[in-house]
Amino acid sequence: MKEKNDFLADFFLKKRKTLLRGTFWFALTALIVLVISIIPEKKHDFIAKVYINDIILNNEDLFKKLDGLKDENNLKGILVNVNSPGGTVVGSQKIYEKLKKLGEKIPVAVSMQEVAASGGYMVSLAGDRIFCHRGTITGSIGVILQSVSIQNLLERLGVDPLLIKSGKMKASPNPLEKVDEETKSKILPLVNDMYQDFLSLVIQSRTLSEKSIEAISDGSVFTGNQAIKLNLVDSIGDESDALEWLKQKANLKSDIKVIDIEETKDIFNFFDFSNKKLKNFNGFFALWAPYYE
Repeated sequence: MKEKNDFLADFFLKKRKTLLRGTFWFALTALIVLVISIIPEKKHDFIAKVYINDIILNNEDLFKKLDGLKDENNLKGILVNVNSPGGTVVGSQKIYEKLKKLGEKIPVAVSMQEVAASGGYMVSLAGDRIFCHRGTITGSIGVILQSVSIQNLLERLGVDPLLIKSGKMKASPNPLEKVDEETKSKILPLVNDMYQDFLSLVIQSRTLSEKSIEAISDGSVFTGNQAIKLNLVDSIGDESDALEWLKQKANLKSDIKVIDIEETKDIFNFFDFSNKKLKNFNGFFALWAPYYE
């Protein structure tokens, strides 16, 4: 009987020791995991790749992301991928200004794709160096304000629109009335003011000859080959060339991480306005909001 009791006592003692060892190792593992989780992860240097695609609008999401980059101490350069035919005046200006602000501390390289015209070119001016393909379409430095009159159509349909305005220029131009010469003469200074602002920015950002200024002043578009000769861009090259320039400019490692900031979109999907995009417009203002095109 005594031997049986001793056997049981020894058995339970071994079981207790095994359980204690298991509990110890479990607790130790949990502690290690906890310590690792609270130790701040070491941040590595990186290059931010910003996509400017499609029609340029007031993209608040992109603006917030660009503003957030100002607080990234490990940000060593910005690569801007531009594939846009233009967009609204304010949207283009805001992106340019935010990229220019970031460029005060770190180098910015621009890689033009198929199209980087008008507002797309304005955004590109924020780069310390602009790369393009030989066949890239760029330039189109100017402002356009468009409207359409459906008055004749409404007359044929027997529809007589009623407009009650506080003044002749209120909501002009608009689709419900024809634009006369007086109205045009009052709108033209608005367009010219924005155009002069754009042209001044180009002249300020690029070293242009009088011949080049004359060539771009009428809103013409140019191929990458022509843009090089006019000094609108710096180099013929692709995105890898722009990235390599950034690495050399900032003396960065060849394997530095590149982080995408905005998803790529198809610039030719012009009429695919999502609900998010439509929020940028209000009523008839969408029909004549001035933009770079």
